Amino acid sequence: MRRPGRARPKTSPGMSLFPFLAVLICTMGSLIVLLVVVVRQAQVQAATVAEEAASREKSDLKSERDMVQWRISQMKNSKMREKTEAELANARLKLGHVEDHSRQLRDELAKL
Repeated sequence: MRRPGRARPKTSPGMSLFPFLAVLICTMGSLIVLLVVVVRQAQVQAATVAEEAASREKSDLKSERDMVQWRISQMKNSKMREKTEAELANARLKLGHVEDHSRQLRDELAKL
């Protein structure tokens, strides 16, 4: 029988959150480790890409510099310069002839 003066202790099924929190913290820790690894990999990959681009640009600049030096040497060559000047004089004479001819044609058309 029950005693009137005493309250019976309530026995409710207890639930502990400790295992859930422990699993949650472990999961967050492992995700942080994965994040750090991925970030480091991305940094290494970005550095590699930057180095490749820099070396490609350096080789392009070197080839352009070589081409400019070759052009300078060609321009310094007096035979090449004389040949170019002769070609230019010939082209000027042809242009003058064409201009004279077109002027004569315009004058003949104006007379008609």
